[in-house]
Amino acid sequence: MLHHLHFESTLRGSRQDIFRAITSADGIAEEMRPYFRFSMPEGIRSLDDVDFRPGEVAYSTTVWLFGLVPIGRFHVTLIELVPNEGFVEASPLAGMKYWRHERRLADGAVEGEVVLRDEVRFEPLFASGVTKRFIEAFFRHRHAELRRRFG
Repeated sequence: MLHHLHFESTLRGSRQDIFRAITSADGIAEEMRPYFRFSMPEGIRSLDDVDFRPGEVAYSTTVWLFGLVPIGRFHVTLIELVPNEGFVEASPLAGMKYWRHERRLADGAVEGEVVLRDEVRFEPLFASGVTKRFIEAFFRHRHAELRRRFG
C-alpha cells in the first residue's frame, strides 16, 4: 500500500540558515536523534559537498535504529537539489518498495518566517500500518526539533 504523508512547520530565520541546517550532517543528525544515527563519508558535511547528479547516488551512509541497531546502508539519491528552496530524495531503502521525500522551503506570511514542507511517499514491503505510524512519528519529531531550533 502506497502512503502519502504531509508535514508543515513555520520557522523563524532566513532561508539560507534554515536550508543550511536541513542539508548539513550536524543539522540532519539533530533532527533525527534519537530515532536514527548515521555515518558520513570523509569530506561530506552537507549537501553542498556532494557532486549532485540527478538520480545518482550522492553518498552512502550506515544507519542505526535508535543509535544502536544497524539497519543497513542508505544510498542517498537526490532527484532535485535547489539551494535555499529544497530537494527531492528518492533513495532505495531496506524494507521499502518505494520511497520519495520532498522537502521545500517557502516564504512565510510574515517577514522572517519560512514555511518548511515535507511530503513523504512510501510503500513498505511489510508491516504497512506499523511502518506508516513510525514514519509519522519520526517526521513529527523532526519538525518539532526544527521548531525548537528555529522558534
